[in-house]
Amino acid sequence: MAEIFRNGRVRRSECLISFMIVGSAELCHKISEGLHQNARERRWHISVHQCESIADVVKANIDISVDFIIFASDLKVAHALSEIEANIAIIDEHYIISGATCLVNCNGIRNVMGLIHKSKALCHKYNIRFLSANVFDMQACIYLGSRLLNIMEGIMGLNSGIPIIGTVAQYT
Repeated sequence: MAEIFRNGRVRRSECLISFMIVGSAELCHKISEGLHQNARERRWHISVHQCESIADVVKANIDISVDFIIFASDLKVAHALSEIEANIAIIDEHYIISGATCLVNCNGIRNVMGLIHKSKALCHKYNIRFLSANVFDMQACIYLGSRLLNIMEGIMGLNSGIPIIGTVAQYT
């Protein structure tokens, strides 16, 4: 896999996280809205880049820093999975190894006709997460944004899952 983006660094005081959403303009916009809504609630500063293809970013020679890549897909379209696989081949392997990528089925689980098994096979092949939400329903889109930010918390070490004990036990 070719190296495409530089991996960004999170600064805990600012909590700036950069996302790249790859997909059709409409799907990218909907997911971006959900991410921004949740980021405002958490008082996080995020940056969301959108493109239809990673190849477009390569051709434009844009120098950006991205922490997490979201492949937005309409799994009703038969060639969608081949486009996603072509985009995965372009990104740096760091995103795959670190778990900083996911595939989002943007039509919800009920609206998929047969491509769900192929998409899960693609996710298994590249070890990427599979999320599903109807992004045309604003509540579902906001919930998707929350799930994506929760994933980022774990990947970037913002939330280790280990509780911090505020007091020290004293032994006599």
